[in-house]
This record gives sequence, structure tokens and C-alpha cells, in this order.
Amino acid sequence: MHVRSWQAAYRGQIPEPVLAGLSVDAREKWWEQTLGDPANRVLVADEASRIVAFVNFGPLRDDDADRDSVGEVYAIYCLAEFWDRGIGRKLMEAAVASLCDLHYAAVKVSVLDTNRRAIAFYRKLGFSADGAEKVEQREDYRIRELRYSRNLRA
Repeated sequence: MHVRSWQAAYRGQIPEPVLAGLSVDAREKWWEQTLGDPANRVLVADEASRIVAFVNFGPLRDDDADRDSVGEVYAIYCLAEFWDRGIGRKLMEAAVASLCDLHYAAVKVSVLDTNRRAIAFYRKLGFSADGAEKVEQREDYRIRELRYSRNLRA
């Protein structure tokens, strides 16, 4: 599910050979690390006992803010055939509610600058660009991520 949703979300934004080469085995290792870290939280959406979407969140990983007061959504993905059904919105709302329950004052999320669909999704949920960005050179392509933030206290 994670590999397929990643391939659909980034088609046309990340080189096709990179997307085609994504490994389920590598994602399994990622999940083992993620689920083994008590700071990580994961919520899933399922249909007929099949996971169709997930959100992974926890304390902010960047060094530029207080980890005790700022949370981060690390990843949110949904299988393409389940897009536009409100599943992602419900998962994100549940993640934000959980971060509020954990007494975080704000939440941040990074998004590929070319991912217009995700940017619109975050904006609809009250996130706005905070000016932070990160550029990484990967293999034979470059990615630029923008950071979006949302205050959790009224």
C-alpha cells in the first residue's frame, strides 16, 4: 500500500525509474523502525480489512523548534483509488486531535513543492506555508520540500 500510494502521489514529480524501483522490502524495514519508535504514532484507514491509507506523526524532527511544543506529520498516504473520499481528511483530523491531546501547540508538515494536490489538501485543513524549505540532491534528481504549519491553540 505504501509503495503504490507513493508511486501514484509522485507520478510526474519524481523520475519514473525511481518510482518503478521502489522496494516493498525497503518499506518493510522503514515500517519496522517506525513502529519500533515509541515517539511515532500511526493511524490507519481500512476497507474490508485492507489498509487503504495511513498517517504517521509525532514530535518535530527539525532542530529549529521546541520538540516539546511542536508536532509533525511525517507521512500521510492513501491508495489512489480511495482519493477524494474524505479518508485523508479524517486521518489528518484524527492526527491533529491526537497532537492536541499530547499538548502540542503547533503541527508542521513538509511537502514536495510540485505536489499541488497535497498543498491544496493541507491548505484546506488550515495549514499555511511558514517559509522553511529544504532542498536535497538525490541520485540523479533534486527535490525541494516546503514546510506548512498550523497552530493548534486558539
